[in-house]
Amino acid sequence: MLKGVFILLITVFTIFNSYAEKRPELKECIVMLDGNIDEFCSINEPFIESYKTLSPNLKIYLLKLNVSYYDIREKLVASPMVLSFQTNGRSTRRLVPNDALYPSQTQMKKMGLEQAWEGINSGLTGNNDTIVIAIIDDGVDVTNPELSQNAFINYHEIPNDNIDNDSNGYIDDYKGWNAIQHSDSIFDPTEKARHGSLVTGVIAAQGNNSIGITGVNLNIKYLTIVGGITDADIIESYDYVLSMKRLYIETKGKKGAYIVSSNSSFGRDRAREEDAPMWCAMYDSMGKYGIISMGATTNSNANIDLEGDLPSDCSSEFTLIVTDINDENKIAGYGEIGVDIAAFGSNTLSTASRVDTANIGWFKRFSGTSAATPYVAGAVGVLYSNACQSFLNLHDRRPDSAALLVKQFILEGARFSNYLNGKVTSDGILEVNEMLKKMDQWCFKNQTNVIDKQIVEFNVYPNPAKEEVWIELQDNLSAIILYDNLGRIVYERTIGLANKNLENKYVLPLTNFIPGLYFLRLVGEDGQEIGVTSLQKL
Repeated sequence: MLKGVFILLITVFTIFNSYAEKRPELKECIVMLDGNIDEFCSINEPFIESYKTLSPNLKIYLLKLNVSYYDIREKLVASPMVLSFQTNGRSTRRLVPNDALYPSQTQMKKMGLEQAWEGINSGLTGNNDTIVIAIIDDGVDVTNPELSQNAFINYHEIPNDNIDNDSNGYIDDYKGWNAIQHSDSIFDPTEKARHGSLVTGVIAAQGNNSIGITGVNLNIKYLTIVGGITDADIIESYDYVLSMKRLYIETKGKKGAYIVSSNSSFGRDRAREEDAPMWCAMYDSMGKYGIISMGATTNSNANIDLEGDLPSDCSSEFTLIVTDINDENKIAGYGEIGVDIAAFGSNTLSTASRVDTANIGWFKRFSGTSAATPYVAGAVGVLYSNACQSFLNLHDRRPDSAALLVKQFILEGARFSNYLNGKVTSDGILEVNEMLKKMDQWCFKNQTNVIDKQIVEFNVYPNPAKEEVWIELQDNLSAIILYDNLGRIVYERTIGLANKNLENKYVLPLTNFIPGLYFLRLVGEDGQEIGVTSLQKL
């Protein structure tokens, strides 16, 4: 009998160890602390092997354990330093593959984008802020010609010098951030940007350029963050987004990024907020700085109010959860409380990674909530391009209020559907032009023409140009810097007092540069950046 019990225990132990090898997150946990992490680790030294900071803003850490999470759980409950704790769970990309390639993007017209595009599509706000949408996914293939021009580059970071030049808490984040590798490698070598490139194309494929396809935004910058698998990298991904937007606000636009929305086309079926409280807490933290976070609900035809889902179950007001619907009213996950709106994601034509496009060009179709969600995230960019001064002033004073207004405009502008009545909060489908009308109504009631912050206006012409361009602006320049499409400095000129043009006009010769896309950075007399604009050399 004892021998049988012993064999059973050995078997259970072997099975658990085998399972733990396949699920390494069982020997990890995530904690939010009120106190010093090193002190906490010292107190719990027998159980904690090491730690990694996930969110310096919220004091959230990933603990590597010498035991399983379940062995240390009671100790975490009892510790006065622990504000919150959870396992390091795993999520999946929310993709329903469809490899058929068709020649049109039918969703754009059905969701009111053709009318919305009659407005402003510069990718800038009326205050000359460069609008940025953060995309948390498996990376992006910037060699795709429809994605190369709109990638956000952090020009305040010097690549590969192992220094946090812009003091945002992240080292060498020149192209974005990889929360798995902790670098700016945005083409993930494992997943090879198969999913992220498709999602990015819906939001930001270059439009109105006579080739390929267009994104929801004809011109906009996208910031790539590789993450979205474990809770740890999800939290780190969101913390990076938070850090970049907070830096932009604190430096009055000198550093960071003017991020208005984030896209998360991943999630976890049948999960609840209590399973990942710190994941859900990140949405309020980002919302404080004006970021509305779009999340994909499950692809299964399930009522998530009953079955659970993440991020759908997160209680933050700063999330907008999206489901997929097609012309036959086939819907993915739904829930009158947990799901906010539907979008036509099925059979979306988008940009693809080079590993998926051999012999068929740069485009591919995909479906599911992964495809539906970026339509809504991208719509926020269209809204900010067309926003009135009153709304932009509100964003500068109370970015959290502006984010909630964005959510209100989207939900109130949704096109009513009898089929969706009672299945999503808005009872309808994304309608971008109606969203803009809702914003216009608000603007009419809150009119102001006063700009809250001083803007330095500048003009670069002609653009495109063959031999030279002229730079004309209100203030004096101290430096002109030109970057190529890979972010390398190809021209830098310091302008002394002796050779300043009295009319504040400066010439930039282009004869020595090959044709292509460049980025022009202007630096003022105070050493602060005036602005960055794209420049096309013919």
